[in-house]
Amino acid sequence: MSYDIRLGVKVADTDGLIVDIARPEYDSPTYNLRNMFVACMDWNYKQSEWYRVVDVLPKIERGIHELTFNAKKYRKYNPPNGWGNL
Repeated sequence: MSYDIRLGVKVADTDGLIVDIARPEYDSPTYNLRNMFVACMDWNYKQSEWYRVVDVLPKIERGIHELTFNAKKYRKYNPPNGWGNL
C-alpha cells in the first residue's frame, strides 16, 4: 500500500470538487513510512484527507529539515521489510 500525494485546487461554484493540478516527483511513497513522516513532521495527518497548502508546507519543510539534519533520530522508523527507508 502507498500514498498518493498530489496538489489540487477547489473549483469555485461546485460542491467541494477538487481537481489535481500537480504531483511531486515521488508521488507514491510506501505506507510503511507513515510513522517516520508523522515523527519528523510532528503531524498526525489523516490519509485520504485534503489539506490546505498554507497549513501543510511548514510541516513538510520541518520534515525535510529533520530528515536531512537529524537523520539518526529517524532511522528507527525504517521499515523492517526494506520497503522505503530514510
